[in-house]
Amino acid sequence: MADANEFPELLLNKKQILILRILRSFYSDKDEVEMVTAKDIYDLLSGSISLSYITRVLKQLEKLGLVESEEEHVDGEKIKYYSLTEHGAAIVDALEKLALEIKRLNEAILKKVRFKVIKSGSGYKITFE
Repeated sequence: MADANEFPELLLNKKQILILRILRSFYSDKDEVEMVTAKDIYDLLSGSISLSYITRVLKQLEKLGLVESEEEHVDGEKIKYYSLTEHGAAIVDALEKLALEIKRLNEAILKKVRFKVIKSGSGYKITFE
């Protein structure tokens, strides 16, 4: 896999990151690419994001070089399959590592920070020691 530090800075929104993570979850093993349709992602999300929006995000990710696609004709119907590029997979891996590190830091902070909750007028005041 490529190193995420080798690539230019990207600004991704939550939905783009979600779809990248979903594509990554379809890998049966870290290096084996699984091809997924927009409908597969739609079904996985139980329709919480529209199919047209998922397709639009996949096209954006493809333009950024994070996703690649392949078209197949099945029973006269055109089906487009998507998968992560090495660049896309490296970014998802980096995001996963970052999320774990943030979780560890939050746990460490919660264990070490002492605070008092004091009733103050009609509300409460929190002071950290």
